Amino acid sequence: MERPGQVKAGDAVTITEGVLPSNYYYIINPAVAMSGNVPFTKRLISREGS
Repeated sequence: MERPGQVKAGDAVTITEGVLPSNYYYIINPAVAMSGNVPFTKRLISREGS
């Protein structure tokens, strides 16, 4: 899911990680997007970015 125009390149965002029985999922905060299911082998290392 994507909501264009909510953040601009260079804006600071934080990532919230959720856990499912066999995958992770991520929410970009401010809540502008949510990832699809991500396998354990592709888990994100950093939870912040710009």
